[in-house]
Amino acid sequence: MRSGTRILTALATVTIVAAGCGASATPSASRLADQGTAGSPAVGVAGPGSPGASPSAWPTITPLSASWVKPVADAKVTDYQLDLAASTVGVASEVAFKLAWSGSFAGCSAKKPSPSGTWSCTVDLLKAGVPPGKLNASFDVLDASGKASTNLAPNRTITYAAVPPKPVTTWKVVSQKDAANGSGYVETDKLTWTEPAGYASEFRLYGVKGCPNASSKTDGQPCLVEHMSLPNGSLELVKKMSGTTRSVTLTHTIPEGECGGTIWCGAAHGDFGALVLAAYNAYGQSTFAIVLSTDVCYECTY
Repeated sequence: MRSGTRILTALATVTIVAAGCGASATPSASRLADQGTAGSPAVGVAGPGSPGASPSAWPTITPLSASWVKPVADAKVTDYQLDLAASTVGVASEVAFKLAWSGSFAGCSAKKPSPSGTWSCTVDLLKAGVPPGKLNASFDVLDASGKASTNLAPNRTITYAAVPPKPVTTWKVVSQKDAANGSGYVETDKLTWTEPAGYASEFRLYGVKGCPNASSKTDGQPCLVEHMSLPNGSLELVKKMSGTTRSVTLTHTIPEGECGGTIWCGAAHGDFGALVLAAYNAYGQSTFAIVLSTDVCYECTY
């Protein structure tokens, strides 16, 4: 019994000494701080995104911004194809360009930027039915979620100063009948053509005097061919038509006699080697369309 008492007394002494050497049942603040640096968050220290975190530790999101690349402000555009381009900063998924006039709209979209961050596309103004005149150009930028941001750059006013395209013509002899006095005959012809709406303010039909293509080597070929230059003074105005007109009927009294293969020989408007039609607007004229051409008769006199 006495021996067992000594053992219990020794154990109690050891326990008392361990507690009395500064040990505590609660970890010290310095030990908590050490745990934090070892990978566990320290008490009272907030990470990014946590309540109370310092703003400097949060992820940075660049807001969308954009600017025009082309066309330049107040540009004068003469081609039917118009290039539109803008540069952006921030995360974008698409740039949609728009051209507006008189309550109507046309445009194109760019869905992938160039390596430099430029978004561009080309709109066919003629195919889109855009008429010549003032246009208001703008664009919207879509973010990664598809939400559109407008007015990131000021709208631009441009002038679409395109001349009309060349008319496409059809010629038909409607009738030929004897003249009232029995000499000669009356010929009625109909000219029709196609042209996009809004481009022409006027059409003009001209007769071409003589046979510009006449030579011994071109005998039997048309007097007028595509891309041929017309000599000065070779055109005679036959008729003017409004920009909304798409056909005209022409009647000529042609006297009897040798005509030498010309158009409307001896008529008030006649003795032509060819007929041409052009469309006009405030910005100029189209290329001449060859309506009708006689053939070269090198032995004939024009």
